[in-house]
Amino acid sequence: TSIYEMMVTDSMGVTNANIILEKSVIPINTYIEVLKEQLQTISAMNVTFTGEEEVQLAGATYTKVSADVESNGISMYQEYYIRKVEGYIMCLTLTWADGFETQKDAIMNAFAAY
Repeated sequence: TSIYEMMVTDSMGVTNANIILEKSVIPINTYIEVLKEQLQTISAMNVTFTGEEEVQLAGATYTKVSADVESNGISMYQEYYIRKVEGYIMCLTLTWADGFETQKDAIMNAFAAY
């Protein structure tokens, strides 16, 4: 079961982010591999994973998975910020296209430790 904690988009609907929580007992590295496999099975999307690294966001450590995505002739970028929180996997997905880096940065800069 997934719970959407938050969704946001820019005024043009090009740049967006969402946070989901999934109850999970699997290790985070297994979750990431399953996520990659699932994304590559979506027939309407061509996903190329371009990197994976640990990053700090809002005072917490996340594994960031980066991808180039083409869907219906539109090229875009996605970043998945993933971490385990108690018995849940938290995944922040950020999507944007060329020319919308300012909107992407504005969304990411809105996250802060609390």
